[in-house]
Amino acid sequence: MAGLQNEVTRDAIVVGNPGDTVMNNAHRVQVGGSLSGLMNAIILRHAGYKVNVLERSHPSQLYSESAGLGVGPNMHALIEKYMPAHEEYAIKMTEYELWDEQAKIQEKRALPYPLRMTNWRTIYDMLKSALMIEWPELPSPTYQTNAEVFDVRGGSVEVSVRYRDLETGAEEDLQTSFLIAADGANSSVRRKIWQDVSPSYAGYVLWRGRVPEGQVSWQTREALQDKAVFQRLGNGYMLSYLVPAEPEEIRRDSKHRRDIFWAFYDKVAKDSSQLKETMTDVDGNVHHNTITMKKIQPGVWQEAMGRIKLQACPFYGELMEKTTQLHVSAIQDFPNTKAVFCDDKVILAGDAMSQCRPHAGGGLNENAFQALELAKVLEGVSTLLQWEEICMESAAKARALAIETGKGFLPPGTIS
Repeated sequence: MAGLQNEVTRDAIVVGNPGDTVMNNAHRVQVGGSLSGLMNAIILRHAGYKVNVLERSHPSQLYSESAGLGVGPNMHALIEKYMPAHEEYAIKMTEYELWDEQAKIQEKRALPYPLRMTNWRTIYDMLKSALMIEWPELPSPTYQTNAEVFDVRGGSVEVSVRYRDLETGAEEDLQTSFLIAADGANSSVRRKIWQDVSPSYAGYVLWRGRVPEGQVSWQTREALQDKAVFQRLGNGYMLSYLVPAEPEEIRRDSKHRRDIFWAFYDKVAKDSSQLKETMTDVDGNVHHNTITMKKIQPGVWQEAMGRIKLQACPFYGELMEKTTQLHVSAIQDFPNTKAVFCDDKVILAGDAMSQCRPHAGGGLNENAFQALELAKVLEGVSTLLQWEEICMESAAKARALAIETGKGFLPPGTIS
């Protein structure tokens, strides 16, 4: 083995000063990266903060994400408030069907709340555009990629944040009186300031992919049209739903409007050779989170696809054979009870605060809830202590819902 591969950070760092407004912007607010980081950046900017985004990943790494996303009511409310002129970005679902291996409907169930199904790139582009748009009455933001935060130290008055440019190797120190860390489930900031919690493997891996709707047979298109579908398998379950095609794909081909997203949750024991082999890439690097299509071992994928096709309905077999984007992830989560540190100068947000298993599609919704509640703090409506309490309570409920949803599909003993 070639050792552990560094994981791509999907969210990043938010650093700010409560007094750093349009009228007093000598200091900077640093916001890093992906979906949760961008939500907080937008809210900070609209509150009058000068925002600088630090994101560890290279743009090509960010754009390699092929995840399907469920946009719940909190995320939709954030979009409506801060991006009111948005175009249609999702396909709305209110229920799902449970199929057997012959694609016959066993039952229909209502979703816990209406979900607008979309893709990661669409939401990322919307948030990034909303942050970077020019508003004469608001300070202009900046967005820096390849910026790795590697040290955070709390002081009596300010927090010191040290980061390096991954292209040049140059290092820089930033001083701030308020830091928001939204740097994902394996948060480097959280590891620096609080070692009491860390993600743990949840007992299963997730294979996921997307297929352009026009590349599958008319029978498969018709069967999966405008619905979310689940099928229990012997060692896990499959699901599929429609999402809009990514903006760049639509620009390349105006007829390519929608993709079929599919996912397979596969029960794999924690210390098994199967887990180790699945999460080892073509270069021999072992990953703890996700491997993208170009790095997945072909033999590992062929073995997994063979197992799935023996149990899944034929429509799913066609989806896997024609998949153009593929990822495999070891699903993790962790319970948490604390998000405010260093005498209110550091807070956690997004998956750095709490990681929600994907069964109920609630992770993005929780991230948006946290950001909207932070806006109330910036407006003086609530305090950070109240923000922490309400966000922790909401995260615990979302985690419990995800676990119970998973229990309804995964084999007994898979989820605890």
